[in-house]
Amino acid sequence: MTSVLLLAFISGAFSQIIDYSYRDATLPVHQRVDILLSQMSMEEKVGQLRQCNLSSEVVNGEFKPGAFERIFDNRGAGTLESPFF
Repeated sequence: MTSVLLLAFISGAFSQIIDYSYRDATLPVHQRVDILLSQMSMEEKVGQLRQCNLSSEVVNGEFKPGAFERIFDNRGAGTLESPFF
């Protein structure tokens, strides 16, 4: 039984191999973009479109408790506007 669980864990861990060649600056930009986008889920791509403003979540230079949970709500964000500038 332990062998079966270990095998299941190992096969799951290697089922999605990440291609880091998108970091290779010698490749053309369009090829690097294609590599990166091919590895992203639709949810991750849509998440890149979100721009979050954190200003309403800061009081006296500190984030309010639960600020990140309210803003991101497990959705992620493409960019964040800094409330400190």
